Amino acid sequence: GPGLFDDPEGVAAAGNRYFIADSDNNRIVRYVVVMN
Repeated sequence: GPGLFDDPEGVAAAGNRYFIADSDNNRIVRYVVVMN
């Protein structure tokens, strides 16, 4: 379904940003973590 990973292959982090490669969906998903 939407928002689910099909074949996550790798993760990269830069500061508060995380990038996850999702191979079978042909996309890179970016998450931003906000901490207060």
